[in-house]
Amino acid sequence: MTWPEANAGAQSGFTLLEALIATAVLSLISLLLAPALLGAMDAAARNHALTDRIEQDAALSAVIHDLFAHTHQGPGTGDGMEFSGFSEGASFVIRPAHDGLQRADLRFEDGALVLHLTQLEPVGTPGSRTATLAEGFEGGEFTYVGLDPTDWRPIDVEEWTEPTPPRLVILRLDWPDGTQTRIQALVAGEGRFECRFDSGRGLCLGDRY
Repeated sequence: MTWPEANAGAQSGFTLLEALIATAVLSLISLLLAPALLGAMDAAARNHALTDRIEQDAALSAVIHDLFAHTHQGPGTGDGMEFSGFSEGASFVIRPAHDGLQRADLRFEDGALVLHLTQLEPVGTPGSRTATLAEGFEGGEFTYVGLDPTDWRPIDVEEWTEPTPPRLVILRLDWPDGTQTRIQALVAGEGRFECRFDSGRGLCLGDRY
């Protein structure tokens, strides 16, 4: 006499050989899928890094444009109000809305792009602030574009020594992955009342125009 329930239970399990075969097949599948999975993970990481870079570049561009849009430049009177620019950075005076005059020093320091703001007016107002705008890049450079006041010829230089401000400031950052960030900001600040030649748009054209 046979018992069907006992036979069914004995036939429902895996033998040791079947378990070993299943393990080997799963291991083979894992080996075959590993490169694809790693590639997908690398692509996701690159996309995430690219998104972060785009967001960082947008924020940096907004700050740079806002700084140079508020440049306050006199006609080269030698009282510290002049715009001075070098490949490593720029120093200029800004007048943000409702915040008085400030000296802005934007420069490369220890592998970072750093902004120093020093309050100039109202007189006696204390305070200075420092902010790191970008870091992690391998190199960078400031370039200045303007007009030669002697013949109105466009000039593109790495050092700005003219008594009038440049028309355009170009910032370039070189990243380790071979990409670049390039920001072009118009210098469209406010000229002082003693400016002899005013553009009519708040930009002093100096005393030799």
